[in-house]
Amino acid sequence: MIKVYFSTIDGFGIGQDFLNRYAKMPDYRKQKIDGTKDPIDKRLSLGAGVLLNYALKEEGITSHDVVVGENGKPYLKDGNLHFNLSHSGDMVACAISNGEVGCDVQEKRAVNLELAKRYFCPSEVEYIFANGKGDVEDRFFRTWAVKESFIKAVGLGIGLKLNGFCVEFLRDKIEVVQDIFKDKFYFKDFDLAGGYKLAVCGKEKEFEFIQVNLTKI
Repeated sequence: MIKVYFSTIDGFGIGQDFLNRYAKMPDYRKQKIDGTKDPIDKRLSLGAGVLLNYALKEEGITSHDVVVGENGKPYLKDGNLHFNLSHSGDMVACAISNGEVGCDVQEKRAVNLELAKRYFCPSEVEYIFANGKGDVEDRFFRTWAVKESFIKAVGLGIGLKLNGFCVEFLRDKIEVVQDIFKDKFYFKDFDLAGGYKLAVCGKEKEFEFIQVNLTKI
C-alpha cells in the first residue's frame, strides 16, 4: 500500500510556531529550510518535514536518519520504507511505500502552454489539446504532475528528460511508455481543493490518500 499524506500550510509555521518546529527538525531538513529565502518556501519545507515525521510515526518509526543518493533523491538510512516529498503553492505532500515511490503536487495557475509542445511527448500534447481550450490547463498540470511523480520514483533527477518517456491516460488507469526500466510502475492521481493536482507513482498497486492538518500535528 502506498500512502499519500497531504495538507495545506494555512495557519502553519507562523512566528514562534515556526521557530519551535524548526528546532525539532533533523539537520538535513534544517539545511533544506535554510537553503530557501522566501518565507513561504521556508514554511513549505518545514511542513514537508513535519508531514514526513507524522507519516513515519504512523508506520511505527519515531526516529530516522536520511541519506541522499547520487542523483539527489533522499532515502531512509535504515529500514525498508521509501518516501518522497513535494510542495507547491500552499500544499505539501508526502508518499510512503515499501518500494521506490515518487509524488508530485502542482498548483494550477497561468502557464505558457507552449511548454507542453517543447517538453512533452507528442501523444501527451495530443491529450492536453485534444478537447479544445476549456480544460487544457487542467490536463497540462495533470500530465506534468504524473510525469514528475515517475521521475521522482525512479530517482534519476535531471538525468531523465520529460520527453524521455510518455504517460498515457486510459479509461481507468495511467500507464507509462518507456524503455529505461523493466520494473512495473503504477500511478494514481487526485484532484485537491483549490485547483491542485496530486500524483503518485510506485511499485505497489494500492493507494490511499490521507488529508491531515499540519497545525494539529
